[in-house]
Amino acid sequence: VRLRPDPHNAALLARVVLGQRGRGSHRDAELFGAIRRRHTHRHPFAPRSVPGQVLGELTECVHSEHATIVPIGRAQRRWLFDLAAFSEVMLLESPGYQADVAKWTAGSTSRVDGIPVSAFGSLSTTGTPPMRDFGASHQVAQPHERYSPDPWVAILATAADDTIAWLHAGQALERLLLTACVRGLAVSFLNQPL
Repeated sequence: VRLRPDPHNAALLARVVLGQRGRGSHRDAELFGAIRRRHTHRHPFAPRSVPGQVLGELTECVHSEHATIVPIGRAQRRWLFDLAAFSEVMLLESPGYQADVAKWTAGSTSRVDGIPVSAFGSLSTTGTPPMRDFGASHQVAQPHERYSPDPWVAILATAADDTIAWLHAGQALERLLLTACVRGLAVSFLNQPL
């Protein structure tokens, strides 16, 4: 994979050259099977900790894509949750936001992407973490559930903020999500600040 192979063509983000057919021994072969299984989890997580070995593997897979993952400890988590909740309020006040959310949700039969009603998830009884209410635009009531007071939260980051870094971040996130799926973990997002 060559990122931005033509500096004169900004629309060409990557060029992929296929090599010899492999025997499935490449480290990505294990991830390939997770592509169709992986999905965003929008419900409370099981009250168990992630093994240190798996956290190390997740960290390494992100580093292999030129990004970093920063775990957010219990003391710092409050500001992140506050930022996500504040961002949600700002988004709801933004013109066109609710119409855009409605367009990408509710399982429209005219498109194959977006978020179907069955994947809206639930909301926290306490508001923490601040989960997105995908049902609001469609008058679909999402159930309220008790979320863990101590989830494992991390921020994925890159050293730069340019097209190459954005591509690295995307590759790192995909490798992280697929590796987590292979290891029996699920992931949710607090991407309102983005």
